[in-house]
Amino acid sequence: MADVAMFDVRKVQNKLLEWEQPDRPLAPLSTSQRDAVLDLSHEVNIKTIPPDLPFGDEAEARLAPSEFSQDSDLACKDLTQSFVNLELGRVKIETTQQFLSWYSHVEEELLQSEDVQFMDYWRQLAERRDECGVLLSQIEASLKDLACLMEQYHVVSNRTNSLHQDSEQLLADQTKLHGICEEVGQRLQNFMALDSLNNRLSSPTLSVSSEAFIDILDRLDHCVEYIGAHSKWRESSSYLARFRHCLSRVVAMIRSHIVEALEHATQQVLAPAVHVPMGVTNNTALTLCYGKFQASAPRVKPLLAQVEARVSRSPE
Repeated sequence: MADVAMFDVRKVQNKLLEWEQPDRPLAPLSTSQRDAVLDLSHEVNIKTIPPDLPFGDEAEARLAPSEFSQDSDLACKDLTQSFVNLELGRVKIETTQQFLSWYSHVEEELLQSEDVQFMDYWRQLAERRDECGVLLSQIEASLKDLACLMEQYHVVSNRTNSLHQDSEQLLADQTKLHGICEEVGQRLQNFMALDSLNNRLSSPTLSVSSEAFIDILDRLDHCVEYIGAHSKWRESSSYLARFRHCLSRVVAMIRSHIVEALEHATQQVLAPAVHVPMGVTNNTALTLCYGKFQASAPRVKPLLAQVEARVSRSPE
């Protein structure tokens, strides 16, 4: 049994030696791994004594276990946790397996320490990604609100355009109706003038020889001519008859005025010649009579001129 155990130990030792054979190693190490092992070996072999480390009983009295642990932690703060544990004696390496396990932890911690800045950057990127996601959600919500506002704007714009078109149409209709109203008003003026003319003819202050009477006569002629030209209109014949009745009143007033003027001149001629001196000849008497009628001519002549000017247009 002892021989068998010795054989197994030698076999294990031979295999361990074969790990780093230059020709065909069982566990070849890369250049970086070899450098790391050499650096670790160098760091482990160097054990410096702190210059301020006290000695003797005084040192034991002054150096408490907590202070020693704190100083050791401060001295090893720049090392990885595996180195710290090894330095403080928390980890012991007595076999190859323990060394390999410790080395794998060291390598993992080194890789993690190298990846710290990348992990921080990755976390920052993740935070920025989350912020961008929130911002994107807000942008999508804003776009939806904007699309809703745009749709409402189009609806309001279409209604506004329709209202504008309707307003323009109403304005055009209003302008057209205003023109029609003015035209109707102008046409109705010839009909509505009947009452005004009757009132003026019935006025006691109206004089046949005045300019106002000539204006009434001109207005009557215009109305009669206009209504006669539009005889197909409703009630045109009735208004035409009433205007002709007014015209008959005007003619009667002119006749009465002329007859009155002639009668007045005749009465002056036929009156006894009290102031006529004796021995006046017939020619002189004729001249005096003619002068009486000549004095009435300014009162009669303008009216006769108006009547003669209208004979061809109106038989009345």
